[in-house]
Amino acid sequence: MNGSKIVKSKLSEANLIVEITLISDEENSFMTLNEIEELLKDKLIDTEEEIELIFSDRPDRYYLAKLDGANSIDVISQSLGTLVLNFTAPAGLSYALNENKTPMTEDIISVENHGTYRAPVKFSIDFPADCDSIGLVTEDRIAQFGYTVSEDIDEDLSNIVLFNDPMKSATSGQYTRNVGKPRWRNDSGDNTTKIQGDWKYEVDSITPSSYGPSGADDAFWHGPTITRYFEAFSDGSIEGRINFKPNGSTKDRAKKQGLTELNFVDADNHFVAGIELKDNTDQKYLVEYKFYVGEAVVKSGNLPSSVLTKNGGFFGMAKIEKVGNLFKFYLARLVDKSGGGFNEFWVAKHEWTNEETAMLMPVRFDYGAYNWRNKQAMYQSLTNIKVTRYATRNDKLLPKTFVAGDHVDIDEDFNVWVNGILDNGYCVNGSKQIFAEKGVTEIYVAYESEEPPIVEASVRDNYL
Repeated sequence: MNGSKIVKSKLSEANLIVEITLISDEENSFMTLNEIEELLKDKLIDTEEEIELIFSDRPDRYYLAKLDGANSIDVISQSLGTLVLNFTAPAGLSYALNENKTPMTEDIISVENHGTYRAPVKFSIDFPADCDSIGLVTEDRIAQFGYTVSEDIDEDLSNIVLFNDPMKSATSGQYTRNVGKPRWRNDSGDNTTKIQGDWKYEVDSITPSSYGPSGADDAFWHGPTITRYFEAFSDGSIEGRINFKPNGSTKDRAKKQGLTELNFVDADNHFVAGIELKDNTDQKYLVEYKFYVGEAVVKSGNLPSSVLTKNGGFFGMAKIEKVGNLFKFYLARLVDKSGGGFNEFWVAKHEWTNEETAMLMPVRFDYGAYNWRNKQAMYQSLTNIKVTRYATRNDKLLPKTFVAGDHVDIDEDFNVWVNGILDNGYCVNGSKQIFAEKGVTEIYVAYESEEPPIVEASVRDNYL
């Protein structure tokens, strides 16, 4: 199969017409022309994602494009034909395969754009010490993250990260096992969820080593919990990275069952808010998610099939925020990003207000992983957990601050990822995304910290 392209471009989009020559070899049991045509169209049409197109005349660049249409195959002979595919590149640009990376030197980053059009600048930042704020400044733009405190104000306006744990065995003493409160069927007689079993630490996570004893006739969920206590607060967040996957052979996926719960709980053992993932059928692979405020479900849905089949199942981030009477929920399927960190593959969000539950103050989180009867169990694990107490004024969230050990990525879409979790609450209102114009752009880095952060800027050349 060989191809060529014709490009019709304007800044808003680029139309790519790809002419392909198809050659089959039926005598050697290779695909027929029609089979090749159908395979190409199925692979290209059956996706919501933009695909990378690289052409031989410029092998160092690629377009992000979607299939806009395709003509029928023009058959020249039994084994030879041509096919025209029409693609649209919404941004109208092509991109360099490799990025230009530049570290900060004496609070200055000089980034270089070798392309023909301005390009967004990405930043990778490590904080060796606590940092109230960091600013990225060019001649015409300022992007600020964190919070700047005036010396004339005595009020402590900083957010406090109570803990940010990668769930390694070194911190096991901070957690209490099997004292958590199950949300699902916590008072259902013989069907009440039972706390039993135990945990084991893996390289970068904690996962059940046992769900405890259960037989085929035991109609209840059962498994271990872990709990960590903290000082009560009115406003704050919990965010955790979790696995919920039907590990093992493909033929057994539908048989796997499991229930994951992540809950904020107050001093009187009342639920404040929670997130749940559950697969409770052994007839098909189906995962339901639920968001809770107090005891009430405020949103539910099923994970789409694209998430269920992505790299073996769900790995992602579950986050709950409480500010005043506003509860925010965030559930995202994450995928590894080249160079480190994560990108969102899918996300579900929801907001809910509740005056009564807003009066409750969480003092602990419970994470529970359960199995149904003696069914084949899902792989469930917690790979990171972070709890933050927010600084608020009049029930309004102030921008957040950074703590020693935080790693921050600011991506090409001006999203802020803190320790692999999307959190644009760190961005100060009025900030503008930093771009590298053609040639050299100098970026000044300002920060409020006892030690300078470690900053690296990345630019991918853009071409009209």
